[in-house]
Amino acid sequence: IVGQGIDATLFAQKKEYSIGSQFRLVSSGRITPPKDIPGMIDLVGALIRENIPATLTLIGSGDQAFAEQLKTYASDKGLSQEILFHGGLPYHTVAAKLAEYDAFLNLGKTGSLDKAILDAGAAGLPVVTTNPALTAFMVDSDPLNALRTLYHMQPEERREQGARLREWVVREHSLSGLVARIVKGME
Repeated sequence: IVGQGIDATLFAQKKEYSIGSQFRLVSSGRITPPKDIPGMIDLVGALIRENIPATLTLIGSGDQAFAEQLKTYASDKGLSQEILFHGGLPYHTVAAKLAEYDAFLNLGKTGSLDKAILDAGAAGLPVVTTNPALTAFMVDSDPLNALRTLYHMQPEERREQGARLREWVVREHSLSGLVARIVKGME
């Protein structure tokens, strides 16, 4: 295993974190069933029922029919204003877009390390995920509890959460590290 090769130079550590205002969640990557997007929508609904003003922006493309099903699902849950479908972005613009959000959400059940999670980590976003490879970086293994905790954290605590993940991504999954491992493997 050599890692993903994230160009960490594209991603700056997020510096500003808000508190007590809109809790802006983001998820990126292909819009596909293994990502458990209905589960993400349900989490946003649960936060709102607890008076945590949350939104979720989904960045990515995929099966258009599935995306329409998700829009209907969100609407049926009364969340059509809180669940935003952004569509795909050119990769070089992802870093700037991720910096607009408070936390990254990924409920994928594939068992593999999703590159989108590493991008979010490189951007210094706290990540809430069901991916076992990253539970050490979460404030709680239960996604709803983790989101609650992140929302109530002071901005400096959120920054520290994101910084720890960013350090790991740069150390273990950066493009420069990948190149070095490939070259070493060829020696």
